[in-house]
Amino acid sequence: MKKTVIILSVVVVLQAVLNIYCIFFMSDVKYSDNEKWFVENSPYLDNYCKITAFQAEPGSPLALNGSTKVTISVYSQNKELACFEDYIKNKGKPLDETNYSVEWHEKYVLLKLYDYDKQYHSYRFYYDD
Repeated sequence: MKKTVIILSVVVVLQAVLNIYCIFFMSDVKYSDNEKWFVENSPYLDNYCKITAFQAEPGSPLALNGSTKVTISVYSQNKELACFEDYIKNKGKPLDETNYSVEWHEKYVLLKLYDYDKQYHSYRFYYDD
């Protein structure tokens, strides 16, 4: 009987540790409302382009180390070039101007989204697409 109690106790402790790990370190988190993150407009009048980004607020206060879900929309000459979602690893902190950069060129725009460790995801959008 004593062996069974010890084994069950070990199993319960291991399951609790696994649950805590999943809650705090897995990025599969449900998100609630979106909040505007940034809007950038191209400096070129003949190749006007606009990038709008929204970040999702975590729906759970337990998402302390999760990634932040972002939605990016890119418009050129009043038509949508792209609309997509990505995740930025920022340890659950709100995103700011250090988490993105935009490079405007005559034929395209280059968008970089930075994680907390300065790794980035790069996207290039051509105005005439």
